[in-house]
Amino acid sequence: MKGYAINIGLNTTSLRGFKKLTHAETDAEFMNKIAIDFGYNNKLLTKGEATVKNFKNKLNEYKKVIKPGDILFISFSGHGHRKLNVGPVELNEYMDGYWCFRKKALLDDELKVLLSQFKKGIRILVISDSCFSASMVGKMNRKANFRTMVNSKINFMYFLSSKIITKAIQESVKRNDSNQKTEIEETIQASVLLLAACEKNKYAKDGALTQALKNVWNNDFKGNYIELHRKLVKELESIQRPQLESYGTKDSNFDHQIPFTIK
Repeated sequence: MKGYAINIGLNTTSLRGFKKLTHAETDAEFMNKIAIDFGYNNKLLTKGEATVKNFKNKLNEYKKVIKPGDILFISFSGHGHRKLNVGPVELNEYMDGYWCFRKKALLDDELKVLLSQFKKGIRILVISDSCFSASMVGKMNRKANFRTMVNSKINFMYFLSSKIITKAIQESVKRNDSNQKTEIEETIQASVLLLAACEKNKYAKDGALTQALKNVWNNDFKGNYIELHRKLVKELESIQRPQLESYGTKDSNFDHQIPFTIK
């Protein structure tokens, strides 16, 4: 069994309306240290290297070598936000969550598409220390055709309402032939655990989740993911409520492992 990690942190983004953070980049370094200590193949993306392109390229690189039984660890520390949902990916979901990278956003729908490309038997741990973070991973209830979405009169005003989403969708369409449908898989086959800083409709304090994780982890923690979540909730009870959610193929062994364990 092998472990593969991508740890992302940005104090600043060129996207408008977001103030400079204080802890995101050092939080990513802490996550990366955990990955190194546990023996992961790892990549740290901060400052200018923290781009959507670099994240996707590294994820695609890992996808070629990762096998059932292995674990993928993704952490993001930085600004998160949400916009009106322009696609049919999430049934009864009216808002799209997204992570703010250096120059552009990564939509929750995009992340789900990326994770759906990993095979059953692979474990994926996602830690999102950002606002609205519980929205970043979820079950995809139906297939989405990006070209149909762009051309839909029903979604047209939603489509125009967000320059960030507009650009992401246009790029998705541009990469495909005009007569070719762009479809995504309905389900995530891998076993995914999402540890989120807060609920999908809530803000999170800069670096609070990672600081709580440091406090628990450095106190000789020996429990599993469920027990870790319980302690994080207690640490942050006056600030925000961390979420632990599972998606894809249910793997109870994963839930009960010591966090970050490869084997």
